[in-house]
Amino acid sequence: MLAPGTVLYFTPFYFDDGTAKNKYFLVMGEIKPNKNDEYHIIIAALPSSQDHNPTDLDISHGCNDYPERGVNCYHFEKDVIITTNGFSFPLKTYIYGHWISDFKSSLLINDYNIDLNDYKIIRRLTSEEFEAVQNCIKASCNTKRKYKKWIEYIKY
Repeated sequence: MLAPGTVLYFTPFYFDDGTAKNKYFLVMGEIKPNKNDEYHIIIAALPSSQDHNPTDLDISHGCNDYPERGVNCYHFEKDVIITTNGFSFPLKTYIYGHWISDFKSSLLINDYNIDLNDYKIIRRLTSEEFEAVQNCIKASCNTKRKYKKWIEYIKY
């Protein structure tokens, strides 16, 4: 359905608590848990412009790993091109390992009633950028083990 590294922009994205807001959505990959399942699970990161890092840390574009401080994030610097079509985030943007989530493809399509008016496909991250994000998320002490395991098998 969605290739790994695809950046979507939902207008709006509906969170589990019922709130909704416009939100970027980075597809980390898609898996089928077992042969008998009719649905796929989409593993995704929900990037945020909120910087939750301690102010004394030097956070630069790419993976920022400070295990002694319990900090791991992937940082996209504002206006740095990250996709195959020249897209860059308009603000400093962060992906945190503990915010990786999974969504049943049927939930995104049926329950959210998503159609082409609800989201815009931005484009795919470059292969280098996606690999860097993937490695950062896998290395994070804050990422759940199941996501690390699933992401290990996902290729660009």
